[in-house]
Amino acid sequence: MPFLSTPLNILLMHSKFEPSAGHLAALERAAGGRITVARSEPEAWEGIADADIVIGHRYLRQSLKKAANLRWVQSTSSGVDRLPLADLKAGGVRLTSNLSGNLLVARHAVTLAWAVARNLPLARDRQVVGRWDNAFIWPPLPRRAMVFGHGTIGAEIARLLHNDGIEVHVVVRQPRIEQIQDVTAFYWDERWRDMLPQMDWVFLALPNTADTQHLFDEATLRHMAPRAVLVNVGRGTTVDTRALGRVLESGHLAAAALDVLDPKPTQPDDPFWRTPRLVLTPHVAAHANEALDWFEAFMEAQLNRALTSDTLAAEVRL
Repeated sequence: MPFLSTPLNILLMHSKFEPSAGHLAALERAAGGRITVARSEPEAWEGIADADIVIGHRYLRQSLKKAANLRWVQSTSSGVDRLPLADLKAGGVRLTSNLSGNLLVARHAVTLAWAVARNLPLARDRQVVGRWDNAFIWPPLPRRAMVFGHGTIGAEIARLLHNDGIEVHVVVRQPRIEQIQDVTAFYWDERWRDMLPQMDWVFLALPNTADTQHLFDEATLRHMAPRAVLVNVGRGTTVDTRALGRVLESGHLAAAALDVLDPKPTQPDDPFWRTPRLVLTPHVAAHANEALDWFEAFMEAQLNRALTSDTLAAEVRL
């Protein structure tokens, strides 16, 4: 049976963009009920009272206790650890994450790895000061990579690496027995630690959970090969940021590239800014001019799924 039936009231509470008129009209046609956009917390409190679906989560934590009919929350983010998960579970509300930008996140991750491996940040630094100098230290070209996580982002990273001729090893939470062309081996226990020193590139695409916090502490970072490159596009809490700074300062690791980090350096004089062989992008891996179009198309397809089946894409187990 379908998960939902019309008419449905939908509340939108986006945090980064204004929904398009075409999207609102498409939702209204499909849902047959009232479509409301909350642009402030008071509007969210009012709109959630009889909403069946909430799209976005900007005011969700503040307004959730006012929800009487809520069945489903579609997040605008791929990570959901900051949402009121326990309250959603207690209320029997289904939660789905946003997959629409994940392929771009994977491309961003692999681009970062190639950029630092080819010394592009250092070449840019020399360009800025007017220095034509091709004396670089070149790390070996990658032969093996390890990817932590095999959701949409991790799987796409694996595919891109495989297409570049790189042997891919993937770390997952649950046993995997199926054969996947892009992946040489899966690890769901501590065996990955034995393989880690053999990896040229290591990619982190993990959520923030108790098991992943500081998974890459100083000991694990120093267990990586001195030639290795570390890339994190998952959650900043996976890496002990200050430990990474110490490891890079000591000369270990060829480079690190982070799109997420915890804590973030907030002051211009924070020494982390000047850590050698470190590249930072400020949590922009999923950013694109087309991001709104991608999400709205994804949401419209999601709503169609909810009206025709009981299966939703990217459902989070609460």
